[in-house]
Amino acid sequence: MVANAVLSNPILGQVEGIERVVAMLGPLLQLSLADPAHAAPEIYYDNLTDNAFVLVDVKPENLTATYYMIPEEHVSTSYYTNPTALNNLFTIKSFKVQGAS
Repeated sequence: MVANAVLSNPILGQVEGIERVVAMLGPLLQLSLADPAHAAPEIYYDNLTDNAFVLVDVKPENLTATYYMIPEEHVSTSYYTNPTALNNLFTIKSFKVQGAS
């Protein structure tokens, strides 16, 4: 999904070797989070196994990102006729970043 978005971007899609960079994003994130000595301070969280969406609330004093994650095995199941069945499938994780002054 990320690869398609990057490759279809009129600017990023023209970068030589961008496919290799995108293909390595998962392993690079896992490596940077596995060893605190090599962790990128900009990466607060990663989850490469679940599907998710994120709601971002931006205020002058802070930014809050709330992730709603569902395990991959439930993504292709239709819950249209029983939406309440989704209630126990999502994991919610929030992060708040205070504004710099």
